Amino acid sequence: MSDWARVARERFKWLERVAELRGVSVSMGLCEGNAGRIGEGDHKVIQIDMDANTARWGRWLLDVAGAGIGADIEACEWMAACWILLRNLGLAEGADEAEADAFAGTVLAELVNDNLMTEHEAAELCERIVRETIGEGTEKLLH
Repeated sequence: MSDWARVARERFKWLERVAELRGVSVSMGLCEGNAGRIGEGDHKVIQIDMDANTARWGRWLLDVAGAGIGADIEACEWMAACWILLRNLGLAEGADEAEADAFAGTVLAELVNDNLMTEHEAAELCERIVRETIGEGTEKLLH
């Protein structure tokens, strides 16, 4: 595993812990179709499959930015998995599809600006961004 891939995988694992602090478990493995959300009562699970979907988005990331900085396909696939995790976390928080995209993009941008953020700080950041993205006046249930 390259240094790029190791760091990207570690970031994914870090985001898993952030999701858990938000009350959402992350499961890795095969799932029907793309990455999905499974709800069992109040317990929410995001299932991420390192499949053709992450490979496709990984190849896109490599073409757009990764190759220029020396990243490899494995690193880009892990970064795609980070995006999928954050997008599905937004959906689990009550966002619609467009709001989930905005949530994931905003969280990633904030993490780039402050990459020394703790998991608890990142969980608080997610809470703030979900409130801003979905809007305080909505009827949607948030934590």
